[in-house]
Amino acid sequence: MLGAYSIIIQASPISTLQPNTKTPASTVPAVDNDTLNLFKSNKKIDIDAIYAESSEEKINQLDRLSQAGVILNCTVPRTLALTFDDGPYKFTNSLLDLLKKYNVTATFFMNGENWSNIRNYTTVVKRAFDEGHQLGSHTYTHPDLTNLTNPQIYDQMTKLDDAFLEIIKVRPIFMRPPFGYLNNRVIALLKSMEYKIVLWNINTNDWDHPKDIDQSLGIYKKNLEAPGAITKGFIGLEHDTHVETATILAEKAILYARSLNFTLATVGECTGDRVWYRL
Repeated sequence: MLGAYSIIIQASPISTLQPNTKTPASTVPAVDNDTLNLFKSNKKIDIDAIYAESSEEKINQLDRLSQAGVILNCTVPRTLALTFDDGPYKFTNSLLDLLKKYNVTATFFMNGENWSNIRNYTTVVKRAFDEGHQLGSHTYTHPDLTNLTNPQIYDQMTKLDDAFLEIIKVRPIFMRPPFGYLNNRVIALLKSMEYKIVLWNINTNDWDHPKDIDQSLGIYKKNLEAPGAITKGFIGLEHDTHVETATILAEKAILYARSLNFTLATVGECTGDRVWYRL
């Protein structure tokens, strides 16, 4: 972690509905037109597909995402933010034990109803929050947001917000779209709702080969040992829904990053952003 870090909690600009209440279209904020106009079309944006490209258009697409305020990487040099998606789940508590052992704070992008129901893991969620980890939204049920209407996206976000408010008394501002899928409309709506969108620049793909720790660790090595890596910051994507990630990969990633003198931090810390939550 990056030393002492005081967090600011802001007042919420979003009014939420009672449970199981359908959102009227008039409740959903208008999309941010400046963001809409940054992109050539409403084509789906797949961040991993962009990274796989080698053309000038790759640079253009990454620039447009950055201009739209999408967080792609840590801005503090030589930092690594470990992020874990799709929990809370039965392995999250073991991961918290490991992080505590190494005095590392991480970022958890949680769902309301995916591998589990968040209300069945209130103790784990509270523990993560109380131990200084950053909690973010990963939507309520993990849908592809580009396939939803604006009111449906609003429901996904505010329903999970309400669950967080019950459990930790605040709502996360940072969010990660499921699958990393976005388009101009989704970005513009989330921006209007005052969320901060977080993607990544290291994808371990641990979900695809959970038992192959060396393959996932190799992806970290490829990036952290690349020329110029010490002048950059990285956001790594993992999933605490896999026991191997929670108990083996996370530890190996911590030890490896520290062997290269990288600092482990939350996304908020490594981007210099102190506003993580709202009431």
